[in-house]
Amino acid sequence: SDSRPILRYLALPRSRPPLLVSPPLVILVVLASPTGYPALDVSKEFNAIEGALAALRAEKTVQIERLESPTIEALNAYLEQNPVHVLHFVGHGVYQEDQGQLLFEDAEGNGHLVTATALAQLLHNHSSLRLVYLNACEGAIASNRDIFAGLAQTLVQEGVPAAIAMQYAISDEAAI
Repeated sequence: SDSRPILRYLALPRSRPPLLVSPPLVILVVLASPTGYPALDVSKEFNAIEGALAALRAEKTVQIERLESPTIEALNAYLEQNPVHVLHFVGHGVYQEDQGQLLFEDAEGNGHLVTATALAQLLHNHSSLRLVYLNACEGAIASNRDIFAGLAQTLVQEGVPAAIAMQYAISDEAAI
């Protein structure tokens, strides 16, 4: 269709039980725009998320949390202490060395690449997690040799119930 993007669904060989959530649905937003990389208007994007979900937040059916420090260590610490249903990553993504990677920040605000495998291992044991939304370039790209080499595919293959990602580059304006 000219009016809809192309969607791809990868069927995996195991079925999943229904993923019920008692309200509020908790969304953790990670906003990463490290020094030395093209700047992203993460504040504008966070405001857009809050605005889009304002009615649900007012009804207390959705709760939005913002990870204060967009580091992989801070994400791990947060997830160890809090149930999260949706992880929404805003930042840069790359596909290199035959795997997808996300660009988090380190403690000084510089870029820190995290591989799909490392992120999948971190998320694997969080039973409350239902969805990972990757607003980052190349989050669903795959190689010709391995369709599961992409970031979103690896997350799902390693136990994340669902992941939404883009295959190609997207402008910051379009991402917002």
